[in-house]
Amino acid sequence: MVACEPVGTPLHTWQVVSTGKTSIAHKGMLHAGKVMAATAIEVLHNPDILEKAKIELIEQRNGEEYVSPIPPEEQRNY
Repeated sequence: MVACEPVGTPLHTWQVVSTGKTSIAHKGMLHAGKVMAATAIEVLHNPDILEKAKIELIEQRNGEEYVSPIPPEEQRNY
């Protein structure tokens, strides 16, 4: 969900594209970036948050392993 799109608008439509070009959408995207950056800083300063997130992810996956949809020959080792 994007905070600057009209409620009920299907994604990947001309309506979303047209609203994405507005000043309110630009402000919303900048604010979202600031929130994500602040969250990253908080996690870096408090490693307990990361550990709790890892535990929560493991619990939610119920033992299921992640399988990348990208073919192995296309994957990069970073």
